[in-house]
Amino acid sequence: MDDFPRTAQPSDVQPSRAARARRRPIRLGLLLLAFLLGALILYKAGRVGYYAWQLYRQVDGLRMWAQELREGSDPLDTLAEQEERLRDTAQALAGLERELRFLAPALAGLEGLGPRGAWVAAAPKLLVVAAEMGQVGSQALALVAPALHSPDPDGWVPGLLAELAGQEIAFQAMAARTERAVRALETLEPASLPPALQEPVAQAQEVLPLVARLLPLGPSLPRLMGLERPATYLLLVQNNHELRGTGGFISAVGQVVVEQGRLVDLTIVDSYAVDNLQVPHPPAPPPLQRYMQATILALRDANWSPDLPTSARTVQALYRQDQGIQVDGVITVDLRAVELLLDGVGGVQLPGVEGPVTGENVVAILTELWGDPRQAQEQGQTFQEWWRRRKAFIPALAQALLAKLRGREVDPWALYRAARQALEERAIQIWVEEPSTQAVLAALGWDGGLQPQAGADYLALVDSNVGFNKVDGVVERRLAYRVEWPDDDPDGRALARATITYRHTLPVPGHTCLHTARYGGEYGEMMRRCYFDYVRLYVPRGSELLSVQGVEPDSVASYPGERRTQVLAGFFVLEPGQTHTVVFTYRLPPSIRPGSYRLVIQRQAGSGPLPVAWSLEEDLRGQTVLSGNLLVWSPPP
Repeated sequence: MDDFPRTAQPSDVQPSRAARARRRPIRLGLLLLAFLLGALILYKAGRVGYYAWQLYRQVDGLRMWAQELREGSDPLDTLAEQEERLRDTAQALAGLERELRFLAPALAGLEGLGPRGAWVAAAPKLLVVAAEMGQVGSQALALVAPALHSPDPDGWVPGLLAELAGQEIAFQAMAARTERAVRALETLEPASLPPALQEPVAQAQEVLPLVARLLPLGPSLPRLMGLERPATYLLLVQNNHELRGTGGFISAVGQVVVEQGRLVDLTIVDSYAVDNLQVPHPPAPPPLQRYMQATILALRDANWSPDLPTSARTVQALYRQDQGIQVDGVITVDLRAVELLLDGVGGVQLPGVEGPVTGENVVAILTELWGDPRQAQEQGQTFQEWWRRRKAFIPALAQALLAKLRGREVDPWALYRAARQALEERAIQIWVEEPSTQAVLAALGWDGGLQPQAGADYLALVDSNVGFNKVDGVVERRLAYRVEWPDDDPDGRALARATITYRHTLPVPGHTCLHTARYGGEYGEMMRRCYFDYVRLYVPRGSELLSVQGVEPDSVASYPGERRTQVLAGFFVLEPGQTHTVVFTYRLPPSIRPGSYRLVIQRQAGSGPLPVAWSLEEDLRGQTVLSGNLLVWSPPP
């Protein structure tokens, strides 16, 4: 064998060339993929940059507009001028959200990485909210823009209402977009966001769900606001110091007339002044006949039913009969509503009253302005003169509130919170003739209706002061409820026991109960009397009353009630400073079974916060103080 190097043969280099040939397409593919990915990133970056720049330009212009508003520019005039800018802002927000949507899953994974990670993870959701609400605002402005461009400065409100008519599809679309914003907000925790965003996000979480539910009412506004014909509403001022079915004795009645979107009349009079006794009236409910000697039903007693839609129909018919006027709706307000609204507007000034009237002092001021008939007579006035002036503060207070609202000196957020709380507590209740609006009010629980639910247990305590006094202002009540299924019941029906405890908080030693109509002295004296109460318990239809303790035996009654309920009732007297207990024992309908049990407790309007305790069999218990409308409870699974 020689020592010369061996010359490479073709067979030795063949595999290397084949491998390189195979790798070449892979490299080309990777290069192409890298190129495409880079191009996509550049394209996306360009799109994001474009929309971000457009958004910056529009927001900068809107910031200048906001500064002009702070300097006193008319918002309606300038809003029409800003229509295009607002539309472009909405489009920029929508484009930015669309281009960055693909990053949302990756950013969501940063939520657990401290405060910075939390708000970075929240950014896509905030962008969804901004984009959707930007579109809603743009759509709304496009809808009303023709009215804002009206050359007639006094004609924009009727023009606006005319634009809303027949726009059901547009309002449904805006409601759907708002719902998407609500879903994005639901998963956000405001405390994890930067301080500047915490309050706006919390406010949006509170307001937007309600906006979504109210937007479908837009096409109904022309009818509600009297576009084609004046719309007339009755304002019932209820004194919840003297409880009645829907919240209190109807002390005053206001006639509110709205024509083409403008308030053209607000007249408030004593409830006694609307009666026309020259025409026949229906008989009063039997308890009013028996305990208050009321032979006919006057408008001041027309809210005997605790179901406002039922009572409102009665009020509507009586007002038409007595005054010849057909009303389109009924609104109730009580003393609690007055307190909340005064806080919402920051107080008002009343003639002859030193200092502002606020939610904290209004009841004390109103009771003082009521006066004392005995002192009035000592000062040379007749009883009739005092009687005519005893409620003069009610229209004066209404006009002061209206003037404060018209003066644009009110914090809108504070007013919104006050009004919503009054509606949630049923201190304000609204019933209207217009069907679609009434359906929304009922769904929100704002129409003052009884709300039993199919297949559920139901309990509504309703007290009616039939003693010609204001004792409910100092009476406290507590409700305890127990349900069990006895083994020895052949039908398997539940046994229910509702215990109501009343406490009169003002002791009056030596007081004698006088069940007569009289005024006496100053307002507070009417609280230091006995409590004459006709108590009703609304329970599921088909319930069987077994016994009632704590009421006069001949007053016990059981009869079908409104909205497929059963009413259990009785009458009792509570002396000042004393405590009294009423116990209703009854069987529930067979349809209410332990395996599917649900409990609905509804608080009477005007009755104040109600401490409630309930127990199901031996081991399931609960308690709360019910200050809103409903408690809905189901046993844990």
